[in-house]
Amino acid sequence: MLKNLFFALVATSTLLIAGCNGGDDVEVEEFRVNGSSSELEDGRVTIDSAINNGEFELVWEVDDDNASGYNAYFWLSVNSNLDEDNDIRFYYVWCGEYGRCDHDDRNDEDCWFDNNLEMVCEDDDNYEYDVDELIDSLPEDLYIIIEACNGADCDTETVAVRLR
Repeated sequence: MLKNLFFALVATSTLLIAGCNGGDDVEVEEFRVNGSSSELEDGRVTIDSAINNGEFELVWEVDDDNASGYNAYFWLSVNSNLDEDNDIRFYYVWCGEYGRCDHDDRNDEDCWFDNNLEMVCEDDDNYEYDVDELIDSLPEDLYIIIEACNGADCDTETVAVRLR
């Protein structure tokens, strides 16, 4: 009986590992924000609601260690450390075989920051996020953080921005 239990455990473990379709590690290899105007001297990316309708672009590439995909979450933060309780998630997307983006290639998404202090991505008014609680007055120096998670692991990268 103990021998049968051992074989059942080995078989179950093998199926679980095979079902994962890859490893556990996820790594953000590239993350940048293309702003509405030129980069500032301090390296911050400017996102200006008065220029090009406040359009900016998120560009990222993630290595999900041959897993079946990952979730990409984009946060606006007052500092470079992700704090899910206080930061504002303004966009998320599933990157995988049946997702809106490719899990093994570079991705980009157009977003907008408007005069109402709202952010929206993918040109859909159903997903406008009010970000005014992080803004004392414009211009405001903040951070956009990408968090990529594949179920077993998460990784983050940060870009400093100035909202105008």
